[in-house]
Order: sequence, then C-alpha cells, then structure tokens
Amino acid sequence: MTAFDWQKYILVAEKLQIDDSEESNRSGISRAYYATFNRAKILCLNEKLITTADERDFTGGIHSKVIKLLLGEDNHELNSIGHKLKTLRFRRNNADYKTYCDESGTSKLLMDTINKAKELLADMKAY
Repeated sequence: MTAFDWQKYILVAEKLQIDDSEESNRSGISRAYYATFNRAKILCLNEKLITTADERDFTGGIHSKVIKLLLGEDNHELNSIGHKLKTLRFRRNNADYKTYCDESGTSKLLMDTINKAKELLADMKAY
C-alpha cells in the first residue's frame, strides 16, 4: 500500500481557485491547510514528537498537538514551521466555520494561502 501524497491537495486548492466562488475559495483554503497539516504530522512522526497512536486521533486534538509541539521546539526551523502552520489553521477554521464571509471566502485569501502552503511544504522538505 502506498502512502497518500498530501501535497496533491495543493493541486485541488488551485483547481478550486479557478471557480472563484465563496464556497470554492473556502474549500481551497481548507485543502491547502490539510496539505501542510498532514505533512507536518508526518514530520512530527519522523522526528518522534508524536506516536502512531497520536496520528490516529480523529478528535481534532492532533491539530493543536502538532502545532504546540512544533512551537515548543528549540530548533528554529521547526518552530517557524509551527508558526506558519498555526496561521494556516486559523485561516482554515475561519473558512470552514465562519458563517459570514469577511476575508475568509475571497479569492485573494485563497491565493495567499496556497502560496504560504507551498512555502511551508518547501520548508518541510528537509524533514
């Protein structure tokens, strides 16, 4: 069995960007976040910051745990990854849960989120 390439979610986000509707923009922001979150989770597994049991936590707590662990690292690169992931999670939460569109449903925010996600994925390549 081959592991899923979470970075493919960036391609999905880019396809959603073409539609330029609020629902597509919100979904694209979500996909861009999940591309980076799942890659960060793998990084944490590889660095022994979390266990495979943690990875199977589907309650939502794993999102906070991964971010907090990265933010708590003395390694500047890992700490920076944590900060960037925290920003993308905030955007994803707004896109997925805010009822009224402010910035969270705009194509401009989706484009910026995709760019930030690509940067973050590049930061994680060393891990």
